[in-house]
Amino acid sequence: MQTKLVSITVRQALRVLERNGYRLLRAYYDTDQCRYYVFKLEGGADVTLSMSSLRGLALQLNA
Repeated sequence: MQTKLVSITVRQALRVLERNGYRLLRAYYDTDQCRYYVFKLEGGADVTLSMSSLRGLALQLNA
């Protein structure tokens, strides 16, 4: 099995979450921190991604 490192966008990150059984309820820009996106997921989970981590975020995807 080959593994690739892939740089991803916010939209792609959401697709990965959805494929793993999470459904996005809402996403918003955290104005208090001024640089974080917070994704509210069904079931109460929160995922917080900073702008820098979004730019440099990589997921290991099975090829």
